[in-house]
Amino acid sequence: MTATTAPARGAHRPLLTRFLGFELRRVLRTPSFLIWTLAFPVVFYLANYANPTNNLHARSSYGTTWPIFFMVSMCAWAAISAAFNAGGGRLAAERTGGWTRQLRLTPLPSWAYTAGKVLTGASLALIAALALALIAGGAARPGLPVSTWAAVILACWLGSLPFAAIGILIGLVASSSTAQPIMIATTLVLNVLGGLLVPLQAFPLWLRDVARVLPTYRLGDLGWNVVAHRRFDPVDVAVLAGYAVGFAALAAWRYRSDERLSLG
Repeated sequence: MTATTAPARGAHRPLLTRFLGFELRRVLRTPSFLIWTLAFPVVFYLANYANPTNNLHARSSYGTTWPIFFMVSMCAWAAISAAFNAGGGRLAAERTGGWTRQLRLTPLPSWAYTAGKVLTGASLALIAALALALIAGGAARPGLPVSTWAAVILACWLGSLPFAAIGILIGLVASSSTAQPIMIATTLVLNVLGGLLVPLQAFPLWLRDVARVLPTYRLGDLGWNVVAHRRFDPVDVAVLAGYAVGFAALAAWRYRSDERLSLG
């Protein structure tokens, strides 16, 4: 079985590559992607990065300044929002319009469909994190070395994978009229409770415990540790990987279930 499965998957790789390129072109032509993914975190950062209120919490939590802490938070926010765009309302609309049914008639397997959507979200997250870093760096001028910038962007990029999987699952489960509100609400709740708007030290103790199990906090913690020159925490990667694998598996299962219903 292993000998036959490996070539079969290898034969589908060109399909996955073409599907990924097609998906990226479609999303980047969508104005809502630019507004929700880039405009909101950029405007929010420019309006709040000079706020001295949270500087004490940022220093006590990570030994860095609020503008640098908040820059990492908004890079994470942009990456998360971009990753969610791989699914959500757009995917629900594709299901309603019959696009996913057409894809099921092609040789593209369910694992390649899910992988293509997740990789689309991760690619969009990389673009969003780069754009936010350039804008925030120009405004705050944090004076970080190139290696630190690269590590922050890499953390936001790789840490966005579970959010791409969550967005895909929402798009496969929710209707076209409810998927977008659910996605926006999920983004806001995860980002706020995950400590992306205020450092965790400002939270009550019980809420800190809640934050530590959320993927948003773990993504932010990867970047905050980088700018604070703290030791890498493997728990961050373990939690993010667990969310990514779990939600990707659920999304693939849901896609196969829809496939059996539509073709059977």
